[in-house]
Amino acid sequence: MRVVSRVIVVIGVLGLLAAVIYWAVQGWEVYRQYLALDAMRSREFANPLPQLALASGLGVVAGLVLGLGLSLPIGRQPKRPAPGEPVTRPEPPAGAAHP
Repeated sequence: MRVVSRVIVVIGVLGLLAAVIYWAVQGWEVYRQYLALDAMRSREFANPLPQLALASGLGVVAGLVLGLGLSLPIGRQPKRPAPGEPVTRPEPPAGAAHP
């Protein structure tokens, strides 16, 4: 489970990074179109909203994958005793209060 958890975390981080970069590129395009419209110059207009929605969706999915990867256990499961084997409890550290 340790390897799977780390792989999912890496995929989530890479997905978030890709979403941020794609969102920044599309945001820059929106800014350039705004400047052209503000200066009353003609410039071809391409609606950037589908690309921004795609980048936002990618960010949401990557965030969910990252959260899933972070919530998976990364350690090994403790060894369970065989049926019929007595259960032993670890000794408390010296100086610890006993209930």
